Amino acid sequence: MAKGKKKVEEIKEELPVKNKRNKGFRKYIIIACIALLCLSGALVYKFVLSKDNEDPKINKKADPKLPALPKPEVTEGERGKLGIDKNINETNIDKYLNRSDSVYRDMRMLEDPADYAAIGGDAYLSGYIKGFEVVPLPYIIPVDNLPEEVGYTYQGYTLFYKMSDGSYEPMYKESMKIIEELFPKDKIIFLMCGGGGYAGMMKEFLVANGWDKDKIYNIGGHWYYEGKNNVQVKKIVNGKPKYDFDSVPYHDIDFTELTKIVPDKHDKGDVKPFKLEDKYYNVTEDTKFKDFDDIDPYDVYDKESKYYEPDQDKQYKAYMKLLNKKADYLNNLLKNKESFVLTTYYDEGCGGNDESIRLLALEYAKKHNLYIYDVEFTVYEETDLYKDIQYSPSIQIYKNGELYTYTDIESDEDLKVAESLKSFDKWFTKYVILDEEE
Repeated sequence: MAKGKKKVEEIKEELPVKNKRNKGFRKYIIIACIALLCLSGALVYKFVLSKDNEDPKINKKADPKLPALPKPEVTEGERGKLGIDKNINETNIDKYLNRSDSVYRDMRMLEDPADYAAIGGDAYLSGYIKGFEVVPLPYIIPVDNLPEEVGYTYQGYTLFYKMSDGSYEPMYKESMKIIEELFPKDKIIFLMCGGGGYAGMMKEFLVANGWDKDKIYNIGGHWYYEGKNNVQVKKIVNGKPKYDFDSVPYHDIDFTELTKIVPDKHDKGDVKPFKLEDKYYNVTEDTKFKDFDDIDPYDVYDKESKYYEPDQDKQYKAYMKLLNKKADYLNNLLKNKESFVLTTYYDEGCGGNDESIRLLALEYAKKHNLYIYDVEFTVYEETDLYKDIQYSPSIQIYKNGELYTYTDIESDEDLKVAESLKSFDKWFTKYVILDEEE
């Protein structure tokens, strides 16, 4: 029995030890569970709850694994005038491609109307750097100050209009949203084009509208790129150039789908007709607006024909001088808050639009001894009038320097205005009181 008793006692002595181990194990389990709960809570806070309070600049900071970029710095000389960067440009852009914190935009058109071959460039997008997406600058803002040799680029609808004070006004409700999507403010933006000019204009536009100038690089032009990431768009087939534009990562802008900001002003219900200044009635040869009518840029092709072959540059400069003089005349009408009527038309050779409403307006004005400005669209585009109407032909009535009404060639209602002199009279006299002495 002694032996059995000993066994029992040994078992009793061992039981407390076993119980201590169980309690210790449960203790570790509880601590582990608490730790897991704390860790889970921290993760939830970090990735869900803390996002509302997190500094967006910290949340969206660049990947630390990416090499730091030099601060944008404009180079010197002629390239500097275009705003091309000194540190990152065509010579080394390959080192800065495919960054997760950046977007890459080529500002050229697929086919540019300007004669860039005249300065050693290419009017066609014959190639681009891999990783860049094409967004045509001439669809965003009107392009000016191009080299005389290249003439004019695209002159159609644009998302924004550049005012005479250098600011930009949206032409459509969606204009800024499109820009913010294509050029996100929280990204570094690399811009390029053919020679660097369009890219420089785009950076100027973005900075003027609140983008950080230190996050935008004008890397210059594809014409001078010799790196390994060139994607050829131009191919020679049977001895002729072919352009595979369908393969280009291209962002088109369909203006027909956008909402004009400029209101259809002839639809307002509180219209009251007003009388134009007396000087616009019964205009004779003596009272003719010689400062306007005698300025004809196209006369240089006739009167200055001696320049045509020997010196085309001289002829072009004479043409531009007259064009700008005429544009300044019209800008002064707005500046002086004058009331007037004008029609616009495309220059000879451009055609393609129904001129009936313009011709009817001119016939009506002649019948009622009323003077209206008849303006070439090339001149019109150089004026501040262009911010209101960007197409031709049209008839526009200005009151005290502000657009009062106009005809819209895309409006079925306005097409009725051009049906006859009677229909035109009904529309016109809704806004303008004819001279009582007519």
